[in-house]
Amino acid sequence: MPAGETFDVVDEKDAVTGQLSRHEVHRQKRLHRAVHIFVFNRCGDRLFVRYIRPYIEAARRHEDAPRPSDRARAAMDRVDAMCADPQYHVAMMLEPGDMQFVNNYHVLHARESYTDDRAAGRIRHLKRLWLETDVLADAEKPERFRLGRTDAYWSRHGRTKSELTI
Repeated sequence: MPAGETFDVVDEKDAVTGQLSRHEVHRQKRLHRAVHIFVFNRCGDRLFVRYIRPYIEAARRHEDAPRPSDRARAAMDRVDAMCADPQYHVAMMLEPGDMQFVNNYHVLHARESYTDDRAAGRIRHLKRLWLETDVLADAEKPERFRLGRTDAYWSRHGRTKSELTI
């Protein structure tokens, strides 16, 4: 989804109450029509994680969606507090030409907001790229993270292929 995308903001009964950009929806922790899965899953010696609390909260609009227990909410509150605590942050400034690769299933990450300054020639070029490696075979991943389990496109088209050799 594009970073500038506008989401409908909804109340607990899924009634639209307004619209905000993706950034503002997440910054304000507002309910919106999106679904995500809360997972901490150990498979062998690896810990997999996928956590976006606003998506978890937004699932409340579905009557049959499980509700987090008080203990689960306390755990999410602790994760949120740790994510907000600078002692757990690693910050970096990327220079023109730098690339950063992040494994979304092993690292919780974020980025600060950015506004282009066209007059000064400061224009961010952000591209998302999904890469796959043979380092971790499907059998070594939790089932939820295996190819084709969560993404219909990749289920139909199979693994990505690269002509790059190093």
